[in-house]
This record gives sequence, C-alpha cells and structure tokens, in this order.
Amino acid sequence: MFGEITNPFDPSSNSYAPPQTEFVGGPANDEVIHVNETTLQWRHANQIYWPTDSSGYTVAAAVEFAYRINFGNWSEFKSGRELLIDSLSYWTFDTSTGIHSFQLSGLEDRQYFFEVLCHYPTEIEEGLAKFRRFIVDALQGPGLILSPAIANIDSNGTFVLTVVGIDVNDLMGVHAFVKYNPDDFLIQNYTVQSDSTHFLMQTLTPNIDDFSFIENDETSGLLDVNIAITTGVGNGVNGTGEIIRLTMNHIGTRGNKTIEILPESALRNTLNEDQLILIQNATINIW
Repeated sequence: MFGEITNPFDPSSNSYAPPQTEFVGGPANDEVIHVNETTLQWRHANQIYWPTDSSGYTVAAAVEFAYRINFGNWSEFKSGRELLIDSLSYWTFDTSTGIHSFQLSGLEDRQYFFEVLCHYPTEIEEGLAKFRRFIVDALQGPGLILSPAIANIDSNGTFVLTVVGIDVNDLMGVHAFVKYNPDDFLIQNYTVQSDSTHFLMQTLTPNIDDFSFIENDETSGLLDVNIAITTGVGNGVNGTGEIIRLTMNHIGTRGNKTIEILPESALRNTLNEDQLILIQNATINIW
C-alpha cells in the first residue's frame, strides 16, 4: 500500500515517526472567546506525514484522529480518507495541507477542554492526547438553553440534558417547549430541581413541585414544561440556573441530531412580561 521500501507507519522503517498531534488553529490555551462557535485545526506534527502536493496526500489521508470534549466519550478514529468520503459538515480534511478542521457551534458560557489523539492504521496510538482549553463568554440572556449544547454518545446510549435559564430577572414563571424526534429519542424521566438550596427556590414558594405542570407527548416528541416559580409574594428569581433535568435514551439511527427549545417558550417576570430573548438548542452526535 505504501511501497516495499518505506512505510511511515512501520516502526522499523527509516521514514517512521511516532504518532503526534499538532494544533495549528483555533483558540489558544486559556483564551476567552466572545462568540458561541469556533474552529479547531490540527494535523500530524511531523512533516513526513504532510501532503507533498495537492495530489500526493496518500500518507496524510491515512493518519487517523479521534477527539473528545470535556472528558466525555472519545469519538471513533477517522482518517482523512474517511472524512473525504463521509463529507461531514463539522469535521473536514484538507488534501493540500493535511489539516483537519473541526467546527464547534452552539457553545454555552463555560470552559471547554478539547482533546485529540493520533492513531496509525498499524494500530499504533499517540501516548498522550494533545488538548486546547478555552473559555466561552458569549451568551447574553434572559434566555433558555439546553446543556450541554453538544453531546457525543454511543448508539442506544443514555444521556442527561438540562434546560437552563440564563440571566433571568425577577423570574416568576417558565413555559418551555422541548422538541425532539420520537424516532430517535425517548425521555426516560425528568426532575424539576426543587431542593431548598436550588436556583428556583430563591423565592417564598414552599414547594416548586406544587406549581409544576409537565406533559411529555411521546408520539409527537414534545415536552411541555410549565412552572410557576412564585406565588405572587416577594421578588422573582434572578441569575442563571437549572430549570429541569431530562434523562434521555437514544433509540434511532446514528448521526447528528438536534433537540430544540421552541420559540413559543416564555420566561415571565413578576409583571407577567415575557423576557425571553435567547434560545440555544442542543446537538447530539450519535456514534
């Protein structure tokens, strides 16, 4: 495949170098970005594994990489050759440079830890993953977001998705519509965060559960969450915190799926005014 004289993936070859990732683009470590999307770029650190020209990318396209975000599950290893066939929208391979580009979108305000691991077709793997650690400070509420905004799970796996209110002011009530494809997902259970130290319990409401009206239509894939946070006495809730936590199961096909907060949702203050100006959905990548 790579010739009888030299094989850059064979440790006994003079042209061999160990697998090693090199980041060549994207946020620097500990950089703060003020947008909710970014692109990270990497390739093999040794130029032996870079393309010689636009047509001579056989070796570069055979190098495989996997990634993971915030210590979640590792993706499967993908070579440049596979990416050219798959035509993924978020992960691409440049045949002229050997650079892999990975687009992250829908990022929420938090720290992100993005790791990449290099792997050869001869089953030799990089010993220690390379990483980029950066902080997103972009979202401005009041709003409703799904967290995590991006999740990577195994097919038929279980995961947790949380509806979060951000930058709310004098919040009295939440009406959130969460839309999912019932052919892809089931809601196993849900929990309104109602302990006395929780975000929703800043007010005089004695028990959030008494004012929660939640209906899950499994046929249409619509979760209707209607929570009154105050009883009309005192101030509303302020700040950022969890509204409801969903435990979900994947039951459908592999690929990239979206779970949405519909625009009909509302965040009402103590004057019964809707203050919702930001919505952020979630992308679930199924391996």
